[in-house]
Amino acid sequence: MYVTPPRNARSGIAGRYGMTRAAFSLPLALALLAAALAALAVLMVHDTRPAAAQTGNTDARLGTLVAYSGTSAASTLPTRLTLSPAFDRDTTHYTATVDSSATHVQLFPEPVRPANVTLKAGVQGTDLADVGFGQRTAAIALSETGATAVKVRVTAENGNTKDYTIIVSRRYAVDVHEMAPRVPTSFKVEAGISTISV
Repeated sequence: MYVTPPRNARSGIAGRYGMTRAAFSLPLALALLAAALAALAVLMVHDTRPAAAQTGNTDARLGTLVAYSGTSAASTLPTRLTLSPAFDRDTTHYTATVDSSATHVQLFPEPVRPANVTLKAGVQGTDLADVGFGQRTAAIALSETGATAVKVRVTAENGNTKDYTIIVSRRYAVDVHEMAPRVPTSFKVEAGISTISV
């Protein structure tokens, strides 16, 4: 005679322990979820992407750039210069004019995002010196002849760089008396010969 087994006996382990299928699948789902979260945490800690692709400060622009001039290598030069064109964070080339007596210039650069940004400044073509955040550069000597190209280099946390250049020229005084044509001061005629005196 065939005896129909109890209902729970047909459900295997779940039947043996008196659990429904829904109750049996819940612990398994929780275990899988925990394993997935653990794997995600490992990936987040061991990020193998290149440094440029990782998060961080990528902005290598200046927010402000002010230039000063003076007649010595003092720590604070007095005369503020006018940049042409007016400073804009996305414009990298400028010109400025100083008096003929000026011997040095000084820059005050401030990055758009200061976090983990380095600044260097100096004469273009030479080794640039570090600039502390919120500080002016050391006095930069101007060329005795011709213009001087002064550069600021901004390096962001991820390695992005941007150079700002100011071409500084001297303003020389002009002697108008030397440029004006000479005007005769007297005119006389002697024996048919004209004589002009200046």
